[in-house]
Amino acid sequence: MKYALLALLIGAVLLTQAGMNSSAVSQEATSSPKAGGPSGVSASMLVEKKYEDFSKVTQGAKEYDGLFKLYQKDDRVYAEIQN
Repeated sequence: MKYALLALLIGAVLLTQAGMNSSAVSQEATSSPKAGGPSGVSASMLVEKKYEDFSKVTQGAKEYDGLFKLYQKDDRVYAEIQN
């Protein structure tokens, strides 16, 4: 019984992982850079940013060094995660 549940759990995890990977690949394959318009500005450059620049948001914030660099500004805390 335990082995059947373990096998079922492992199978579900593998199927979930395969589903995530295939959707990421299909999105990557369908995305293509768009040609610039007459002014040379691409369509992606005309779209407004969803978020402000991180340096602008954290300007004047108190910094805390650690595993993740934290910034505290007013009642908010921001984390800088290096890639």
